Amino acid sequence: MPWCCRGVGAFGACVDALERTGLDRLALDAIASGRPFMGICVGMQLLYATSEESPDHRGLAHFERGIHLLPDTVKRPQMQWNRLVPTQPDHPMLRGLGEPWVYFVHSFAAAGGDEVVATCDYGEAVTAAVARDNVWATQFHPEKSASIGMGILANFLTWAETMKGARA
Repeated sequence: MPWCCRGVGAFGACVDALERTGLDRLALDAIASGRPFMGICVGMQLLYATSEESPDHRGLAHFERGIHLLPDTVKRPQMQWNRLVPTQPDHPMLRGLGEPWVYFVHSFAAAGGDEVVATCDYGEAVTAAVARDNVWATQFHPEKSASIGMGILANFLTWAETMKGARA
């Protein structure tokens, strides 16, 4: 069974809640076990080490870089549909999606790196989706992104099934 971390909220408050409930350890154990894992919105941000939003809190640090505030040149939060720009067009997350438009609600964004699967243009290239090993995450909300979002979630479940076979 895949493990999913999802939420809308502040990085520091989410880190505190994960630590208080022991879910931080569960999430890290799930990731370390190779179990398919997906983070959505702040769930993606929590996979990073740090955030400008809460400098005194440390995230799960699956990705060592940090989260930064969107630039002053754009309206915050980004609360709109935006087009995904694939950086890894052959990644299973993006399979069969055509020209995907998805729904965002956020004021902070992940620093780019080799884990970035897709970006969107919001005054600059903003990390929209990431993946590494058994971990997938989206800054946007697939559950609010109509058929494209459902396609991404279906791609995750299909991929998770193939991972299950590989781990057996």
